[in-house]
Amino acid sequence: MPEPQYNPSDEEVIQIGNVMATLYAKEGSRAYMEGFRLEIIERFGLAGFEVHVDVHQTNVDGTYIPEVTVMGRCSPTAFDHERQQWAVQNNILGIDETPGAIQRDGSIKSPSKATSMASSSKMTASGLYLP
Repeated sequence: MPEPQYNPSDEEVIQIGNVMATLYAKEGSRAYMEGFRLEIIERFGLAGFEVHVDVHQTNVDGTYIPEVTVMGRCSPTAFDHERQQWAVQNNILGIDETPGAIQRDGSIKSPSKATSMASSSKMTASGLYLP
């Protein structure tokens, strides 16, 4: 399998999670494995990602586990440092108890609503930045 050279942004992690949630809904159902593998590639492609899918056989007859590796964007764009900074400071992944920017004195400054990217025309109702 090829090694991915891709580091997704926080927004892309959420997009990948949404595709995976759709695929997990099919867990435990019967499927033609090659058809399901192609569906995985198609669903990620519609979300804008290029993936590599390996299918592994388990010790239970007729049970397989697909392994999905995100290789990159279908149409690569330059990494947007300001967008990633906004995503981290606003804790869009929900992994930080005190979101904000670390100041030189070690204190945390919460993002200002007036200057956040929320006023950007590219923001959705859910607060995610979409290119």
